[in-house]
Order: sequence, then structure tokens, then C-alpha cells
Amino acid sequence: MNSLFFRLFIWVFLVWCSASAYSQQAAGLKQVSTAALLECFSDHKCGQDYRAVSSELSRRKPTRLLITSYWKTTDQSQKDGIFLALHGIDAPEVAQFMKSAIKKESLDEDDLYYANDYLGERCDLRALRFLSGSGAKKYFQLAACPDWARTVAYFGKCQYRQAIPFLIASLDSQCLDIGDAAAKALSQLFPDAPKRFASPEAIKEYFSKQRVE
Repeated sequence: MNSLFFRLFIWVFLVWCSASAYSQQAAGLKQVSTAALLECFSDHKCGQDYRAVSSELSRRKPTRLLITSYWKTTDQSQKDGIFLALHGIDAPEVAQFMKSAIKKESLDEDDLYYANDYLGERCDLRALRFLSGSGAKKYFQLAACPDWARTVAYFGKCQYRQAIPFLIASLDSQCLDIGDAAAKALSQLFPDAPKRFASPEAIKEYFSKQRVE
């Protein structure tokens, strides 16, 4: 028991240290100019993970500069960082940018996911079809569990009924948060469904019997 308690203490301590370090790094980035942050993606002089830099740029929202810089640069690291920064900005011009980027068919798998995720959150039908496997795949996953769980939630919010088979298959996901998101989305698509079920199997059995319109 003492050994278990000690390991738990160490784990909590390490998580706290990591969070504290990230907070200090984020505070440091606030002192860096936007132009310098854009350069950090390729020269790494900020000493930061590119996600931290992207997050700071998202907070500042220099939307036009980011879009212009994305199309001008040939540095892939810079493109990836800018793309992630734009993903965190809610603006009509970003939605248009995402559509344009998809049409060019030059995105890698990660950016293609983020582009469709951005549009799917805004209930874009083409993006929702892509994210649900275009109706041709029983189940697939394009991102890490927390991100994918967020994506799965769009189908219920957007009332995208074509994703019902995909959501039913997602109930069996090894990531519990994905299964929970799928169950919640199905409840939104079938508002008359029971609020509680006896087991996960009962959830799948119930929704599998519902008519897909």
C-alpha cells in the first residue's frame, strides 16, 4: 500500500510540475512578438513545443497574417504550426481558408483532419460526411482520444443522422470518452430514447434497432 501511495504521489507531483512548467512557458511566449512566434515554428528559438506557440497565436487572433503566411511559406513545420493556430480561431475567413486548403488536396493526414474538424464543428455537411467515414467505413479514428471524442460530439449537435451507423460502431471504442460522446450524440439524434440504460450492451442494442432516416 505504501508503495502504491508513493507511486501515486510521484505521478501527481510530475503532473503538477509539467503543468507549472507549461504555465511558465506560456507566460514567456506572451512577451514574444507575433512575427517572432511565426519564425519559432522553423527555427525553434522560442524553445517551445509548436503547440504552445500555436496556442498563443490562436489567443492573439492575427487571422489575416496567419492565412497569408501559410500560403507564402514553404517550410512544412511553419505550415503545420500556423494551421493548428488557425484551428483555434473562430472566424468566417478561417472557415473559408479551411475549405480552400481541402480543395487543394495538398494537406497531410493531420491537417486534413483538423480542417474537417474545424468545419464539422460548424455543421458543414461535407466535413461531417468525411469525419463519419463517408458512410463507407464501419468505424475509424483520425485523432487522439480526447480530440476524436470532441469530433464525435458534432454529429449529435448538428443532427447529422447519416452518422448513426458510425456512432453505433463507436460505442465499442476502447476510449471511454469516445463511447460516451457517441452515446450522447445518439441521444440527441433520438430525443425519445431512454435517459438511462442498464448496460453498455443495452445502449448498443437499443440504438441498433432504431430506424435510420
